[in-house]
Amino acid sequence: MDRLFLGGASFCARPSPPCAFLPLSRGAFSIFGSVASVGACSPQVWLDFAPLTHADPAVEGGRFVWDACPDTKVFRDGGQLLLKTFCVGKENEVEWLSRFSGNGEAVQVYVNPAVDENGGRVLPGLDAYPHLRLILAWQLAQVQGLWLHASAALHKGNIYLFTGRSGRGKSTLSKLLHASGQFEIASDEKNVLRKTPEGFRAYGTPWTSSARLCSNISAPLAGVFFLDHARENIFQPMAPGAALKKLIPQVHIPWFDEPRTQWIMETLETLVGTVPSWALGFRPDREVVDRLVEFVDGR
Repeated sequence: MDRLFLGGASFCARPSPPCAFLPLSRGAFSIFGSVASVGACSPQVWLDFAPLTHADPAVEGGRFVWDACPDTKVFRDGGQLLLKTFCVGKENEVEWLSRFSGNGEAVQVYVNPAVDENGGRVLPGLDAYPHLRLILAWQLAQVQGLWLHASAALHKGNIYLFTGRSGRGKSTLSKLLHASGQFEIASDEKNVLRKTPEGFRAYGTPWTSSARLCSNISAPLAGVFFLDHARENIFQPMAPGAALKKLIPQVHIPWFDEPRTQWIMETLETLVGTVPSWALGFRPDREVVDRLVEFVDGR
């Protein structure tokens, strides 16, 4: 059985019928096979993997409701949701199919088996499962959690979030912070936030960008910085309304699902109302690290 711990949630993959899994990669996913040093382990999601048969009516069935990403679409089939990832260059050929209902704590996953070096049939591991991020995001919505496009860095027991539109320098800043030795990068691309009784908490994930930096860590969220390029390093406080407007495009929101959309928006409003935000214009050199350390340590 494969198992991953992501954003305080547990994902367990079971083969049905019994069939071996390919081992998790030795890359980013391998460090998420154990619980983060601090954090919850809820919800627990069971993923039942089985060979894909195109005779299954779900392969061709369902009513289209949403483009989740370029190669993955969401369909409704009665009370169930179907996630279908199509083969590259073959729009009508399904490569992965996930089927679930209700809160999604039990998911049937169908995929074409591979062949191992001994000629036996094997199933891809969780690191290859393309719907994992979507399932995680929808689970988080139910527990005041968010899955968002950002870099997150740990400094002196707190995590700081750096976000903004693509090209604003998240990967560049992550590399600078990591190289300084004063920050540990939770992930330079995708991170999880969860509201707890003590405030918001951030979690690293294995999904990275060009910096290829991540860690299985969790810590309180102490601030959010919205990035942009500038000639000088400038910190400017942002009002909650302005922060919310900039943050919404960076959060995964299943707009077709009205209850989850409402839950996510309520969590975002709480976030910007309780966690300070700043606009950070920066030059891509070591000076921004020194200024950032001075700024957060002085608060």
